[in-house]
Amino acid sequence: MERLVVEKISDYVAEGYVYSANATLNGTLILVETDLDYIDPFVRPVPKNNWRLKLFKDGMMEVLELKNLQLFPDYVDLFPDGTLLLVQNRCLKDGYKVERNARIFNRNGQKVDALVLGDGIAAIRVDYDDMIWCTYFDEGIFGNFGWDEPIGSPGFIAFTKSGETKWQANKLDIIDGYAIHIDESNDVFFLYYDTSYRYNLLHYRQKQLIDRYKLKQENHDFDQFLMEKDQIIGKTRSGVYRYKLKSRTLDAKGKLSFYDKEGKKITGDVVIGGQKLFVYGKKGIYQYTSG
Repeated sequence: MERLVVEKISDYVAEGYVYSANATLNGTLILVETDLDYIDPFVRPVPKNNWRLKLFKDGMMEVLELKNLQLFPDYVDLFPDGTLLLVQNRCLKDGYKVERNARIFNRNGQKVDALVLGDGIAAIRVDYDDMIWCTYFDEGIFGNFGWDEPIGSPGFIAFTKSGETKWQANKLDIIDGYAIHIDESNDVFFLYYDTSYRYNLLHYRQKQLIDRYKLKQENHDFDQFLMEKDQIIGKTRSGVYRYKLKSRTLDAKGKLSFYDKEGKKITGDVVIGGQKLFVYGKKGIYQYTSG
């Protein structure tokens, strides 16, 4: 098992429960806290709840309180200008009535806009051009929750900041979308599962497909990852692994464990975004920055 050295950036320990954890392209860790000990994601209408957003960057913590928010903040990301995108992964369609399952807030906690991004969202990423990249799991692709013709049927879509479809995948035969990574050059990498029951990693540049890799292993459906030259660090349900990119294949090379500079093992929940990996838990927050 490979040891990955992580650096402590905060003594923070969560207040209440961490509902979702997100890491952005600019290296910000966003933890969404709630005092609720149970949440039913299918209850409608969505109840108004209070949420605390803790944003960590460069050794500083920013706190944003969102009160009476009628949205489950399953995913949170930042636009380049610092405004926040909150996305609820389920989106009910009831006849002609459709939930607006995304909200944009400024850093004062004021709502700027509300969007419809569709049902069954598996992952989101905001790129350096304000594009919102979304991938969908099977129910969002094939239809459920009132959708006969779901927005997410292509499986992978790029929306503008105003919620208009700018680009969508074609002829990929996607069953489930899993993870999206955007690098410092604004290239987009996308992992999905297809009708041939294979995992595929695609590499896009300026929305054009330039490379494709097949994942050798089964049950390695990582939902977050970062790129390191010809390698990937990906978070799966069974742990964090390093993968090698070679000859259009993606091959798991070993599981990772985390240690501080003194050699003490660090445990906790892992979240990956941009070129950073964070580990957070009862002993604070640690980070690894890909070089």
